[in-house]
Amino acid sequence: NWCQKKNGDMALEVYATALKRKILSHNFDKRFYRNTTREEQEALEKLKSYKDIVIKEADKSSTVVVLDRRSYVNKAMRQLNDRNVYILLERDTTEAMIDKVYERVKRLHRDGHIDKSTLEYLLVNNDAKTGRFYLLPKIHMKGCPGRPVISGCSTLTEKLIEFVDVLLKPLVPRIASYMKDNNDVLCKLKEIEI
Repeated sequence: NWCQKKNGDMALEVYATALKRKILSHNFDKRFYRNTTREEQEALEKLKSYKDIVIKEADKSSTVVVLDRRSYVNKAMRQLNDRNVYILLERDTTEAMIDKVYERVKRLHRDGHIDKSTLEYLLVNNDAKTGRFYLLPKIHMKGCPGRPVISGCSTLTEKLIEFVDVLLKPLVPRIASYMKDNNDVLCKLKEIEI
């Protein structure tokens, strides 16, 4: 029986529960203050409203990058137009994929691999979206190329990915990794009982 967990560390769970209880017991009638001035807040709002720029976090850094929108879109389209990596679909296939995922999850339940509560958790909502493509600028490289990211938030496979991640996490420490002479990274699975 699988149940979505927030964390596997019992001490952390106890601390989080106690902290939540303490926060909820406070009287929040007190006034809270921003750590930015009114002028700084207005400047941030104005900056967000500009349509000719894109504001993104940098790849592998906590830096914020402001990019020319045309340049950003051109870099994204150059990657999306690479037919060795991406293919153009004639239509949105989300509904068909929802049906496939729904049927496969129902089959897992029918075959006794998952219980009813797991089935209900994994069933896809009809409001599932397609993944959102964006770039994270690599500011440490010449020309500031973008690392492509496809966000899985609210997609039809989001819950399945979480489920599989929870199942695989205990197996990861049992995987030995090593470097070969040609510097290719290879992983060798130890014998794992599943």
